[in-house]
Parts: sequence; structure tokens; C-alpha cells
Amino acid sequence: MKKRDQRSIDNLKEALDRAAADGIKSLIVQPTHLMDGFEYMDVKAEVEANQGRFERLALGAPLLASEADLDAVILAMAGELGGYANYYIGTVEAQPDLQAVIEKLGAQKHYQRAVLQPLMVVAGDHANQDMAGEEEDSWKSRLERAGYQVECRIRGLGEVEAIRKLYVAHVREAEWEK
Repeated sequence: MKKRDQRSIDNLKEALDRAAADGIKSLIVQPTHLMDGFEYMDVKAEVEANQGRFERLALGAPLLASEADLDAVILAMAGELGGYANYYIGTVEAQPDLQAVIEKLGAQKHYQRAVLQPLMVVAGDHANQDMAGEEEDSWKSRLERAGYQVECRIRGLGEVEAIRKLYVAHVREAEWEK
């Protein structure tokens, strides 16, 4: 962002340094990660390394921290998309990938349409380019070549009220853990 927009945004270490310098005593770090993966582990390690700098420093859980979270996200997304009975999830950089989704769709001979909705907090580059872009290898282009009508909904999870409430619930849970 600094290069592109001339805006400097603190990384986690810088934000924790600033909070400590400003005399903040209690702090909850709420990442917007979807799940407990490598990036979340990096945040957790940074929070643990800074425990002694605050009277209380807590870390909120990622969006999909439990089965109940998964159910809540499924309900929220189904509510957003509405009127559909079947949902398939694929990933851009892991498994199941788009080919696996296309195979599942193909097994259901009656499907003619595909609605693409990013499962990301912010619908950024992956959503706009990898999913909905006009490039030959985008999900949209590949599904169209496979014979589907494709509708792209470029809306991040952060725009969904039920998802925001789930993140707030994770903050509240972190607040009462210690």
C-alpha cells in the first residue's frame, strides 16, 4: 500500500510497538484470518513474544475456529446467496481446487449456472483476477469454457453482517479468556 497508495500501514510488530509506546495496558489482537494456518500461527507467535509488554494481551480466534463457526459461516453465506440448494468450495492455492469443483459440478448433469462468491474477508486481487477476471485461467473463464453460465459476486465476507458479528464474538471470547 505504501508504494501503490502512498499510505503506510503498521504490520503487527509495528502496531504492538506503537501500542506499548502509547501506554496501552490491555489489548486484544483480532486477526481476520479464515482459519488457523501458517499466517495465523505467525500472528500467534508475535502476540506471545509481546506478552510481557502489556498487562493483558489476548489473541482472538480466526473466523473458522470451531464447528459452530463453520455452521455460522455456512448459514451466513447461504443467506447471502439465497435460493440455492448446493454449494461447492474450492481454493485458489490449495485443495480442493477449481478442477475438483468442476468435476463435482459435472457429476450433477442438471447444473447450467455457477455463482462465484469469494470466501475471503476482502474481495481483492484473488476475487477480481483469479476468480472473476477475463484472463484465460480465471475461474470464470474456465467455468464458461466448461459450459456454465457464470455469475460473479464480488463481495468480501467483511461486508456480511453475520460474519462481522462472528468476528466480534471472537473478540469477546478472547476478552474473557484471561
